[in-house]
Amino acid sequence: MSLARTTVGIGRWLDSLAAGSTSRRGVIIGLLTAAALMIVGCAAFLLLSENPRMPALTLGGGAVALVVISLMLTRPEWLFLLGLLAGHTLLYGKYPAQFGMRWRNAFGPGDILFFLSFVSMIVFWVNQKMRPSVPKALWLAPIALFLYTAVYTFIAYAYWDRQDNALIQAVGWFYFTLAIPTYLCLAAGRIWKSFFLIIFASLVAGAILAFFVEAGVFFNLIERFGYGGKSPRSFGDLSVRTNQLGLAVTGTLMAIVTAGFAKRGFWKYAGVLGGLGGAAIIFLDRGRASYAGMLAAGAIVLLFMPMTTRFRFALRTILTVITGALIVLAIGGPAAEKFSETVEKAGHAVELTSSSAIVADQGLTYRMQLLRQAGTIFAQNPLFGGGPGVHFGQRVNYRMLETEFIIYIDNSWMYPMAVGGLFAITLIVLSYGSLVGLAIWAWFRLKHPFHRALAMVPVGQMAWLLVCSPVNWWMVDRFHIASFSVGAGMALALVYFEKVNGSEQPVISLGEDD
Repeated sequence: MSLARTTVGIGRWLDSLAAGSTSRRGVIIGLLTAAALMIVGCAAFLLLSENPRMPALTLGGGAVALVVISLMLTRPEWLFLLGLLAGHTLLYGKYPAQFGMRWRNAFGPGDILFFLSFVSMIVFWVNQKMRPSVPKALWLAPIALFLYTAVYTFIAYAYWDRQDNALIQAVGWFYFTLAIPTYLCLAAGRIWKSFFLIIFASLVAGAILAFFVEAGVFFNLIERFGYGGKSPRSFGDLSVRTNQLGLAVTGTLMAIVTAGFAKRGFWKYAGVLGGLGGAAIIFLDRGRASYAGMLAAGAIVLLFMPMTTRFRFALRTILTVITGALIVLAIGGPAAEKFSETVEKAGHAVELTSSSAIVADQGLTYRMQLLRQAGTIFAQNPLFGGGPGVHFGQRVNYRMLETEFIIYIDNSWMYPMAVGGLFAITLIVLSYGSLVGLAIWAWFRLKHPFHRALAMVPVGQMAWLLVCSPVNWWMVDRFHIASFSVGAGMALALVYFEKVNGSEQPVISLGEDD
């Protein structure tokens, strides 16, 4: 409580510093001017100095700090959008680590921006006469899991000497709390358009990067983004694996709803392109369970859309896909050959769902061995598990020609039970259950059909996760939990939007008959 009071007190002091329109503009202009001068100085060092690294980093870091402070004083919800962009859209995965900006592949710039947006939005709402209430279901279980994970990870890191893996295995459990800043920032009502655009645009860009990986071009660019890379799958197939897969599911479901309801040309094309981008990412991943899960997720969202919007979405999607395929085939040459090869690989992945193919899949034997190891670890300590950083065996890294520990297994149930025991799996299930319950509650409270369909996005993603859960660990992966939590926060923010603005107008301008 003392920390919360201190945070609010500092925020009020900053707010009083910039109180009044004239003085506020002066403070902000001063901060931004100082940041601009630092950027100019940073450029001069880079051009003139023989060893510009430290001066450039110092000035650049100072400029970033001033811009962040400016946003905290004026538009704290923009920090949330920057965090979404820096941590969970294009700049995914290992990108920050390559520039020394991600600590042990666990915490990075996006996480810091999310935290700052959360703190500054609390300060913002404290100073408002009308502020959104935060339901207990939004924070009770996620905060309990956050505290449990923080203590347990600290013990594993500081006392068990599991420094290589402790922060990687359980760090995803923190991200259920991301639903809270999502709700508060969207409830401000000033970033709905930007929120949709960032997600849709990042899916289109991510699909382009995935196609680059599939085609084997621009390798240096792909490596800099840390976007993904080819990974061996069953029967020697290679597919694009990317950390943007979770956001691709959330974004694709949002795009389905937008493309179905939009009559305004801008959002109609934005929804279609965003949906195709997300679908391309899922398609190129070539995960058998992922395909089945996406069918279930899409069916749930479409079920809660009016018949007319379902037909409109299907028509626009089919026409766009056919047109795009015809254009690629008309171009011919290597592009058409690669397109045909990609489609054939996806069809081959679907064929591998047959019973005979599953029996012949040697990967299942390997997974069963790891599951038995996980079961042994859980049986030794059923309440708390083996702790973050526990090992499930060893394997040979043929690129490095050395043996390395196995730190996760492809099962979303036994994996967290082996790591965190019954306490962890109970809190994880409660966190998912409370956020899904909030989305369903939002559906009953909402009046506008567009908003009601959007409220089903986290429910659809939960279905996708459940379908995929027996054969992967995505239910406890930070990128998938973060995407799910953003969708849940969005659903609750829609309720507050209708409370303030009524149910006649949607959060974005869809065109005629909003």
